[in-house]
Amino acid sequence: MKPGAILEEAGRIAERIGPLPLGQMFARGRRGQGIHRRRRTGSGSEFWQFRNLEPGEPASRIDWRRSARSDDMFVREREQEDPARLVLDLDGTGSMRFSSDPSLPTKVSRGAVILTALGLAARAADEMVVAGGTPLRRAEDLPMLLDRSEGAPPAAGTDSLLVMAGDFLDADWTIRLSEARRGGAAVLLLHVVDPAEAAFPFSGHVRFEPAEAEPVRELGRAEEVADAYHAAWRRHLDMVAAAAADEHAALVSHTTDRPADEAVAELAALIGDPEAQWAA
Repeated sequence: MKPGAILEEAGRIAERIGPLPLGQMFARGRRGQGIHRRRRTGSGSEFWQFRNLEPGEPASRIDWRRSARSDDMFVREREQEDPARLVLDLDGTGSMRFSSDPSLPTKVSRGAVILTALGLAARAADEMVVAGGTPLRRAEDLPMLLDRSEGAPPAAGTDSLLVMAGDFLDADWTIRLSEARRGGAAVLLLHVVDPAEAAFPFSGHVRFEPAEAEPVRELGRAEEVADAYHAAWRRHLDMVAAAAADEHAALVSHTTDRPADEAVAELAALIGDPEAQWAA
């Protein structure tokens, strides 16, 4: 799926869910704690200054009253607390390039659409968005930055929400999860699954081509290994759920034969839930 198509689909989803602020989520962790403010320009509560609109910034940041008196577009800067960051991390390993049917997206394409939609919605709320270890400057760059996120450090720390999307078949993801939590980040996990991975709908002679550095496998009667496969798949799901629970991360599962909107809506609801405990 090309970056332009990802951006177009994600943009439609982001428009439907509306701006996605992160402040309320981090306020949960601050209840009962003293907050030490660091003054900086941003979208906080006290007026500070005007500045010119920068290329790639959303029109929602324009102060139209001030801009009406000039040929330039101005943004009204305010003081705020240290900014929250939405950090997006997409697994780009070989297994994520899998699709069991031409009518279905690959797992990596679907993950890119969902993360891009979240990033656009957060950007519409004037939140800082980071992908591939790089702060987002222009909305149209987001799919490209996600494509480069594999292997890049998540850059998630205190007052950061890390959203990791992947199939979690590569053991390295647990290391990234643990490092982010030790750094103080809240973490949302998006488990992206192809329907054939969950159902194993194979019978007769089947040739399995490896997605990564593994040998080709041929089965004369694939249905004979279905029970063993399903047991292994349940162990994988249990491992993912246990890793999320151990690190106090929220877990959302998404199958690529379902609309991307569903996963985005579920993730957005978790971010906006004032009573959620997972980000503590």
